[in-house]
Amino acid sequence: MIRKLKIKFVVIIMLILTIIFSSIFAGLYIFQKRQIYNDSIAAMQEAIKNDTKSGLFAEIFGIEAKSSSFPYFNTFVLEVDKVSNTVTAIGFEDELDSETEQYLLKLVHSVPEVNNTDGIIYSENLRYYVNTTARGMKVAYLDMGYEYATLSDLAKNSAWIMAISLLFFFAVSILITKAAIAPAERSWKQQKQLVADVSHELKTPITVISANADIVLSHKNSTVGEQEKWLEYIKQESERMTTLINQMLYLAKNDDGAAKEIMSPVSLSEITESCVLPFESVCFEKGLSLYYDIQPDISIVGSASSLKQLLMILLDNAAKYAGDNGTIRLVLRSDGDKATLSVNNTGEPIPAEKLRHIFERFYRVDQSRAREKGGYGLGLAIAKTIIDSHGARISVTSTAQTGTTFICVFRHCKNSYEDPVQKGPDDDRSVMPQA
Repeated sequence: MIRKLKIKFVVIIMLILTIIFSSIFAGLYIFQKRQIYNDSIAAMQEAIKNDTKSGLFAEIFGIEAKSSSFPYFNTFVLEVDKVSNTVTAIGFEDELDSETEQYLLKLVHSVPEVNNTDGIIYSENLRYYVNTTARGMKVAYLDMGYEYATLSDLAKNSAWIMAISLLFFFAVSILITKAAIAPAERSWKQQKQLVADVSHELKTPITVISANADIVLSHKNSTVGEQEKWLEYIKQESERMTTLINQMLYLAKNDDGAAKEIMSPVSLSEITESCVLPFESVCFEKGLSLYYDIQPDISIVGSASSLKQLLMILLDNAAKYAGDNGTIRLVLRSDGDKATLSVNNTGEPIPAEKLRHIFERFYRVDQSRAREKGGYGLGLAIAKTIIDSHGARISVTSTAQTGTTFICVFRHCKNSYEDPVQKGPDDDRSVMPQA
């Protein structure tokens, strides 16, 4: 599909360029042809007016051409006297031989006796212009060799220029097509990967639900209490599927631009504290140490609900991978016009080659322990979406010495909020697990 789209894109570009170039060169050819025609008429009119001698038939008449305003045209003039019924070649006073005289009579008889008339004698490759006089008429003849040569060269040069230009733009169009189609190609690959990932993620809970439902149905006479274990499994897997579907819908709405959130000045300090305090019990149950340092009166423009979701994703992710008796550290600081939120956890570091994939959908560093840890690998993708919608930046570093740290940088809002709990910048609260 993508390959066909690229081919169509290139074909359309080349078709448009071909039409444009053809129109330009056709217009140039028509303009040049008209210009040469006008110059030809002017040259013949000048020849009649000045009785110009020409070098066109210098070998026949033995005369030299005079200067002209159009030296690139070869012209000669014949004067027809109807009274004496004679034809005279202007500038040639000697007697004409019979062959030349017959040739000139043929030329005269080939033109109409109408004043200011012009035309072409194709058999002789001559253009003519007629000017009637009291005794007859004067006819100027012009060799069309220059006209044909000029137009022929123009057509050849235009064809070469057009061919070379089209080849150049063909190469450019391929590059442009690759760049233009890249987002669509990426989206198409992501869509195919999404279908594969969703199918894989839904396969397990559907299998579990189906198996437990079969068990329940096989004991039709049992009470609900007796079947509670199997029904609980069905409920758990249903909840997992509901979570997956809700996360996918959130990402889909943001991809389509349908999830438009109302942004307003909010206290990031208060939002962070409201998420950290309830999380203390989670850390306590898991035997984790939680340290946090939240600078008060830090405000940004954003959505309070999305920011809470972001914090819960980062804290939940830190808790999952902090390791046994691990430590989680959260710091919110103001640095000039920036507000920086960092969430650090101990535990096994993320390999460097996997860090760049950490925000991809359904990506998990340890696929073998994915179900054990819970989740579907969409949390960090949602976090990245929230960060992008706030015009912020998120980055991650991971080493064995410092652990894994997610850093979010927001634009600081000048409107500050009164924090009911005043804390100093060095206030450090912690919750340690009991032995």
